[in-house]
Amino acid sequence: MFLLTNVHGRKKVHRQYANYMRKEYGRLVMDTVVRTCASVAVECHGGKTVFDNNMNSRGAKDYSAVVDELIRNEVVPAYKTKTDSEGQETIHLSG
Repeated sequence: MFLLTNVHGRKKVHRQYANYMRKEYGRLVMDTVVRTCASVAVECHGGKTVFDNNMNSRGAKDYSAVVDELIRNEVVPAYKTKTDSEGQETIHLSG
């Protein structure tokens, strides 16, 4: 599978490349793209994930959409969390 990242939708070359990839590789190219986002670069260099500082940032939303697409297309199994009586969360396969 291919994931298009650091995509700037207003740049013609980015649109052309995305179109080329989809034409050449079809369904192997994910529908979701990760747009250009300064916070992604800053957070990665700081040793944090895109979700650590701002869950509502463009990068966090885009990467959440990537995970949703992977689950929807059954590329990765869906997980859910359960909280036990002591307040500890554990992750389990859904279903």
